[in-house]
Amino acid sequence: LWQLNPFGFHLTNSVFHTLNTVLLFFLFIHFFNRRAPSFIAALIFSCHPVLSEAVDAISYREDLLGATFFIAAFFLYLKVSMEERRFTPVYFASVVCYLFGVFSKEMAITLPFFILLYDLILTKKTNLRSKLIHYYPGYIFVSALYFVIRFLILHNPIESHVSYPGDSVFVNFLTMSKVLASYIKLFFFPFKLCADYVMPYSHSLLDPSFILSSLLLSSVIIIACRLFFYSKIAFFSVVWPFISLLPVLNIVPIENIMTERYLYLPILGFCMIGGTVLGHRNTFGVFGEPYKAHDGCNQTQNEDQGHEDRGQGISNPAADRRFQNLKKILVRNKTSLLWNTVAIIILILVLIIFSITTVRRNFIWMDQSILWTSTAKVSPNSFKVHNNLGNMHRDAGRLDESIVELKHALELYDNYVDAHNNLGVTYRKKGMLNEAISEYQRALHLNPRYPYAHNNLGVLYAKSDLLDLAITEFTNAISNKPDYFDAHNNLGATY
Repeated sequence: LWQLNPFGFHLTNSVFHTLNTVLLFFLFIHFFNRRAPSFIAALIFSCHPVLSEAVDAISYREDLLGATFFIAAFFLYLKVSMEERRFTPVYFASVVCYLFGVFSKEMAITLPFFILLYDLILTKKTNLRSKLIHYYPGYIFVSALYFVIRFLILHNPIESHVSYPGDSVFVNFLTMSKVLASYIKLFFFPFKLCADYVMPYSHSLLDPSFILSSLLLSSVIIIACRLFFYSKIAFFSVVWPFISLLPVLNIVPIENIMTERYLYLPILGFCMIGGTVLGHRNTFGVFGEPYKAHDGCNQTQNEDQGHEDRGQGISNPAADRRFQNLKKILVRNKTSLLWNTVAIIILILVLIIFSITTVRRNFIWMDQSILWTSTAKVSPNSFKVHNNLGNMHRDAGRLDESIVELKHALELYDNYVDAHNNLGVTYRKKGMLNEAISEYQRALHLNPRYPYAHNNLGVLYAKSDLLDLAITEFTNAISNKPDYFDAHNNLGATY
């Protein structure tokens, strides 16, 4: 539709984010049963800076789509479960949305867990058995279908080479604990955002960073346990991020163990917490139901009708009770008004700070040079960032700067196949053919199935009139990537 026009793609992402915000407002109404906290939660979601990566980066639209179908599926389930009708079009629409969601982004696979948790703590348990029989099978079937297609039919062999940090389950546990704590920090303090986070591995329980992360996580767990007996919706909000992050907590090894786009769904819990706190029921006017200031007074007046004064100067118990009730009402109104003022100020400040930070992130994501330069300042030990800076310098004709950045990337991680290949390309453009061949061969030593190094090495062999070797390399590139049209074209030219 948009061909090579980036504006159209960014517009589409913005439309999806706006749609998600609207859908969340209606979903939150089901959770809170009130509009005020729902509106506040949706406002926080709309402008939270940590979501800028998912919205600004065109290639991460999967996160937006996955969230759209996830929210729609949950909302439709709540509608059909409230009506207690079996196999309605609304139910099938919910299951279909869930199907689209899991195939858009695997994080949507957590929907059945949220449905179960919602039914357990926020609805009447008397209907749970009926829901398990009549509603849950559709979601279970979709989940099973996804696992079969994803891991058996569409399994990527490259994923088999991804391992735990330090090739250790223990190191993975320690490291992912720090990642989880970092996510919580980003919810509340979304500053120093970064396109590529580097989380140092922890190898000991005595690692100070792991200890601090453990204290933070323990505090959150204690708070969640206490909230379970105080407010079920608050408990639901606190545990939401932990459940939604399960697919990306490196239980099954993944390449990127920490990135902001993973938070698009988990942040809903933080938004609900904000709605719960700032939209408290005692809050006046905008944020909640106004306190009924005259109920107690009217009740006292009705109860005391018919009493007569028994003489001047004699204590009247009825009048004393009216006076005490009036004092309590005034104190409550004063407290409610004070909290209303504080809530408004906090909300305005949060929205202003979040909006300004988001706008700044938008400008950073607009330009490749600004993006990677900014990321290098926040995350100087990211080998991926220096690799991207090297590519950027090479495309701009700054070959010496490109070589410096790519070598720095390899200093940080010598087994980085992409950096070896990109350094080879830069050497070739600079006329350093022997060095280029050496880098391509190093990349193929690390990954013999890497198609780009095969193709690039074939190009060098063809220019050196080593046509048989060139044909072999082009053929290897095509065998590892059948849709690699550059390799097909080069092979044809060599023939």
